[in-house]
Amino acid sequence: RTSQVLSILFFCTLFLLGLDSTFAVVETLQTYANDWILGRNPTKRISARGNALRLVLISTTLLLLGLPYVTRGGYYLLEIADHFIVTYSLTIGLMLEYIMIGHVYTAERMME
Repeated sequence: RTSQVLSILFFCTLFLLGLDSTFAVVETLQTYANDWILGRNPTKRISARGNALRLVLISTTLLLLGLPYVTRGGYYLLEIADHFIVTYSLTIGLMLEYIMIGHVYTAERMME
């Protein structure tokens, strides 16, 4: 009986952690959109209606992007995305970092 209660609590914890991460992603994207709008037109105000519309658009887009992952082939899609996104984004990020370090600290300064 105790193991059943703990397993339910465990999966509720995982669900709440996923929900919390989703809130963070949506709020970040919405803030980027608001900052972009204000950057293009600093005199414009962000209305509550426009904010709600952006929230619905962002949430709908994320839902549609996530739907293929809950299909029968979703596990394989996740494996492919995990491999390519992690491998290549890290590789490109590191290469850009090395280029920036080489640009800031020239070869002569690194050799000293």
